[in-house]
Parts: sequence; C-alpha cells; structure tokens
Amino acid sequence: MPQPPEQFKNDANIVIKSLMDFYVNSNEGNIPAINQQPIANILEELKVASFLKDGNLKDGHLQEFMESYLSFCTSLRHPGFLAHQVGVTDLTGAL
Repeated sequence: MPQPPEQFKNDANIVIKSLMDFYVNSNEGNIPAINQQPIANILEELKVASFLKDGNLKDGHLQEFMESYLSFCTSLRHPGFLAHQVGVTDLTGAL
C-alpha cells in the first residue's frame, strides 16, 4: 500500500496537536469559553484572503492558522460553557 506524502503526515500531525491542545485547554478552562468577534476581524486574523490568493497553508502557516482558528471556536467542553442543548462533537469528527 502506498504511503501518504510526507507533507500530508506533517500537516496531519499539526492539526492533531492543535486539536488536542484545544481540547485539553478547553477542559481545564485555560481558554475563554467563547471569543465572539466581528467576522471581518476573524477573516483578517486568519489571513483568509492571503491563503486564498497564495495558498501555502502548510507547516508553520498551518500551525498559526489552526491556533488562530481554534481561538475563535466555542469551547463546548469548557467548564464555564453554558448553552442550550448542544451536542458535544466527537473527537474523530474534527479530523
């Protein structure tokens, strides 16, 4: 069976580490339960226009993107999170 390209493995490891850090920090209440921002701020912080134009969403850029992206996600597992009946996402669903 052919192996996935090395870049795919690197990208997958970055995503998995980012998700695990978010999961742990959320469970421990180390990050805000919610970080609501105007969509324009989020798009600017995520550098969406640049990635759409130039690509290059790998390695350090991917790690930076994941950290920024997850900072805007609602931490459903946060001990201070309170909302109306929200199903908790299965971890493998994030992949």
